[in-house]
Amino acid sequence: MSIFQRFGNKPSGASDVTVLMRFLTQGGAAVEVTKVERPDRPYQWRCLGCDREEDTSYSDTARSEANKHATSCRAMPKSARA
Repeated sequence: MSIFQRFGNKPSGASDVTVLMRFLTQGGAAVEVTKVERPDRPYQWRCLGCDREEDTSYSDTARSEANKHATSCRAMPKSARA
């Protein structure tokens, strides 16, 4: 059971994939850190507001970069029609 199923507070625009963590942008969009099936760069973060994403080899790097992006990104959550 995901934390959002348990508490019912899934961020607007958040995807349905299993994520390691989420950060909130200044505009209210989610930035997700996921682990992907790729041996060389298994961690990825993606902003669900501005669509920026990066792949990395280390979870600490993904976490740090996602948090850094979230603190400066002003993207708002996309509408359901976007």
